[in-house]
Order: sequence, then C-alpha cells, then structure tokens
Amino acid sequence: MASTQTGQDGWQVYMRLLKYLKPLILPFSLSILGYLVFAATTPAQAKMLELLVDAIENKDHDARYYIPLAIAGVYLVRGIGTFLGTYFMALVGTRIVTQLRTEVFGHLMRLPVSYYDSENSGQIVARTVFNTGLVTDAATDALRTLIREGFTVIGLLAYAFYLNWKLSLIFLAIAPLLAIIVASVGRRLRKLSSKVQDSVADITQVCSEAITGSRMVKTFLGEQRETDRFVSVNERNYRQQMKMVKVQAINTPVMQLIIVLAMGIIVFLILAPEFLSQMTTGQYVAYITTIGLIPKPVRQLSGVNAIIQKGIAAAINIFNVLDLAPEKNTGTRRIEKLNGEIDVRDLRFGYEGSDVPALKNISFTAQPGTVTALVGRSGSGKSTLAS
Repeated sequence: MASTQTGQDGWQVYMRLLKYLKPLILPFSLSILGYLVFAATTPAQAKMLELLVDAIENKDHDARYYIPLAIAGVYLVRGIGTFLGTYFMALVGTRIVTQLRTEVFGHLMRLPVSYYDSENSGQIVARTVFNTGLVTDAATDALRTLIREGFTVIGLLAYAFYLNWKLSLIFLAIAPLLAIIVASVGRRLRKLSSKVQDSVADITQVCSEAITGSRMVKTFLGEQRETDRFVSVNERNYRQQMKMVKVQAINTPVMQLIIVLAMGIIVFLILAPEFLSQMTTGQYVAYITTIGLIPKPVRQLSGVNAIIQKGIAAAINIFNVLDLAPEKNTGTRRIEKLNGEIDVRDLRFGYEGSDVPALKNISFTAQPGTVTALVGRSGSGKSTLAS
C-alpha cells in the first residue's frame, strides 16, 4: 500500500494524533494541573532540607513545630497532584485509543475489495489491534512522563538558578548536546519500530493462515512447513526487538553520563573558595540536592522518546488506512424484486498491479433452482469468479 504519511515529519504525525484531545480538553487540563502540582513539590523537598539544615545550624528549636507540618503538607499536595495527573491522563489516552479503533474498523468496512486483495489479513488486524495499542502508550504513558518529568526538570532547574545562576549555566551548556542525542536516537527508533510492527503483522498472518487452514495443513502433511514459517517470522521479530532494546540501552546511560559529568563540574566549583562564601550551608545542601534530583527525571524522559517513536510509527500505519478513499456506490439501478437468475456477459477482470487479466470474456447464466459448477485447473480464476 502506498504510504500517505511516511513523508511527513514525525512531529506532524504526533500533532495529528493529539488532535483527538480536543473533545477531552477538560480531563486533559486536570491532568496537566496535577502534574504541575507534582513538579512544584519536587524542588519544595530541597527547600525543606534547606530549612532543616539551617534550623540545626542555628539551633532554632521552634522549627520543630512547623518543619514537620510543612514536609507533611508537601507530600499531601504531591499525592493529590499524582492522582489527578495519572487518573485523568489514563482516561484521555484510553478514550483516544477506543475512538481510534472504532474509526479504523468503521473505515475498513467501507474500503473496496481491492484493498483486501492487496493487503494480507495479518497486516489489517495488526493495524486495528496492535498498532492502536502502541498509540495508547504514546498518548498516555509517554505523554504522562513527558509532562510530569518535563515540568519536574524545569522546576528543579528554575530552583537551581534561583539558588546560584552562575553554577547552573553549566546545564545550559550541555542542553544542545542532549538535544542532538535525542533527535538522532528518535529517528533510529522510529525506523526500528516500523520494522517491529511489520514483523508482528507477519506473525499474525502466518498464525492466522495456519489456524484457519488447519485441516488443509494436516491433509497435505504441512505441519513442519508451517512451523518453519512461524519460526522464521518470529525470529525476525526477535532480532528487530533486540535492535530497539540495544539503542534504548545505550541512549539512557550516555545521557546520564553527560549530566553526571556536568554535576561533577558543579561540585568542583562549589568547593572552590570563591563560591563557598556565597551561600549558607542550608542553601548549599539544597542546591546539591536539587541537582542530584535532576538525573532521575532526565533518565525517564530519555526513555519516553522510544515510546513516542513507536507510537508515531504506529500512527503512520493507522493514518495511512484512514486516509484511503472509501468505496463509492456508483450504482444507478434499484431492483425491487430478485428472481434468482444470474446472467454474466463478457466479464473481464484483472487485479491491480497485474497486466494479465484473471478473467477474460466470461459469459454464463445461472438459473434459479439449479446448481452451477465452476470447473477448471488451479489458478484459472474459479475463486475470482465466485468472488
């Protein structure tokens, strides 16, 4: 099938997918609010640690009354934000996928027979079931992680700049390098994900053919042949999956290493005499805690790229189907009553992409109440004529 989407940028495809958010804007907004609350409480933890260290250093006994309450309040608000974000984002994602499956299936029912002649059933089933499942991950898990951890990183960086903007400039210096890694890995993951989805469709096709034709397989002693076919496509799927795992496994530690090196430079500078006198002990502890919290959300953000690329590859396949023109009813005659007689005259038919017609100059009449047999050698067009 000719692709109508593969020429588009992955970001455009993802934006088209997110258009399904429009009727779900209220629960989506509530989930964003929840993740904003969650993200705001992360630097607040570092602030609580700063207050605690300063209280210990200054022998502030009154701090025992308000610091525990403040810590409990931060985690209470954090819990509320987590619930709002997780529940409403799951609601949005599940509804999007349910709508997509319904839309794809309904569109399949309106496509011409030639589409089913050119596509195997495994590919069609995979697009309707498996690919929409990957879109679920991109629309829920990936979006949830992207928003929650993205806001968390922004909040931590903002607080780090508030505490000491000069030291925090180091993070801005490594940002372009991280962006280059994410972009290159994303392109590679999308290509691999498309191959994985094709291999899953092949597995579905081979399995479906063997099961539905089990009587024929046993009649011609084809058990081993079908097993070998299944092993072949299953191994191909394994190889493609492992290629994706390798790319993901390399991506995360490389990004973490870059961030840790930046943190090492910051710690080196913090211990320099010219910086030691700029902040209190509590502020230093809060700053180190803040930059120490950054690698975890960044690691999760680096992993979400793989999920989004899988979803984009799946969305491309889905939109390719939705963009196909449905079959038009060009009939002009309406028969009120059928008497059962079928009259075929000079029938000629050829499959798309083939120069040799499957049927040529076929004429016959099937009378009502009689049996008409189609007889001929294998490949002569009996099944095509019956269809």
